[in-house]
Amino acid sequence: MRTDPIHKDEVIKQLVSQQFFIPPNLITDRTYRLKIEVQGSERIFIQFSNFLYKISSNLKGIDLRPYNKVLGKAGETLQLKSKAVQRRFYDKTHVFLREGLATEDILFITAISSILEVLDVDHFEELIEQLYDSYVQLCIYKTPNGNDNNLSNHFSVGIKRLGEIADSQFSLLHNIIKCVNLAQLFNIEINYDQALVREYHQRVVHKIISGGI
Repeated sequence: MRTDPIHKDEVIKQLVSQQFFIPPNLITDRTYRLKIEVQGSERIFIQFSNFLYKISSNLKGIDLRPYNKVLGKAGETLQLKSKAVQRRFYDKTHVFLREGLATEDILFITAISSILEVLDVDHFEELIEQLYDSYVQLCIYKTPNGNDNNLSNHFSVGIKRLGEIADSQFSLLHNIIKCVNLAQLFNIEINYDQALVREYHQRVVHKIISGGI
């Protein structure tokens, strides 16, 4: 029996805000334990959601070509590698397609989530670079003769541990980068307590060094 079609604008808003934004102007960590006010973040949420809706609202059926076109357009605007977004989309949908279970709703939701996931990966990599730079500087200051391989291995273990325990400060830093990036892309001015964010950054670096939580 045919169910009612999804409301694409509502789906997009839900996916965009999930584990990231709380109206009117709060950015949260992924567990909602830690929040920071970012003036202007509501405008980011609205404009980003509107952009995704504008490029995807006409998607219909299960022909992949229109979906791939939308993914390419999103990649171009969001400064992502379009092929990476399209590959993520294919990886998430090929089983449904192969078994004849794909529906318009499934493909639409998967297309939007693929865009958000690849964007998330880019922001995570940016955070890792920032943390690693601070980590190396502090380690070299403390132990000038430290082995580069040991430093890198210890850092990787620390990052993995922070992910496993869903560290709130680590997660919030990730979402702040997302907020800053989107603000730049959509030319939106934001304001937040940068000193507090720097403090969280330093705390996370010290957690990686100490092996603590």
